[in-house]
Amino acid sequence: MGAFTFTLPYLPPLTPSIGALVQLRQTRPWIQPEILFRLFGYAKQHDEYLRILHHFSYSAIDGRRKEYEAAKLKAKETAMEEEEVIGKKRRLAFLDLLLNYSETQTALSNEDIREEVDTFMFEGHDTTAAAINWTLYLLGCHPEIQVGSLLLTYRG
Repeated sequence: MGAFTFTLPYLPPLTPSIGALVQLRQTRPWIQPEILFRLFGYAKQHDEYLRILHHFSYSAIDGRRKEYEAAKLKAKETAMEEEEVIGKKRRLAFLDLLLNYSETQTALSNEDIREEVDTFMFEGHDTTAAAINWTLYLLGCHPEIQVGSLLLTYRG
């Protein structure tokens, strides 16, 4: 029976995913040393997954940078009028903040920005998935708590 997979329209399918490869490495002590990880061929697969993910992040950064520049040009034309009428500045998205900071404060390389974007896009997802996984595992180990959780959920 095949593994269940799904794809997101904005991300190429990674099956088995980099997360599965990382988990495999964590649970197999013999492939934890870098030399053995490379010798068994997992490093090549890992590097390919990272290449795909980094390409996705760079594409998102480049696209947002173009939108940011276009919005900045447009904002120069209308900023004075809107700011006086509304009385407050528009909030920027996280990537816009990074681009703005890179432009006005300390220059950040695309690599620096990509690392921050990766943290928000991928690592938050992994943390949430791991927390849900452990919660379900622990609930499965303790049926008495399952019942209490179910009662609390549907009580009201």
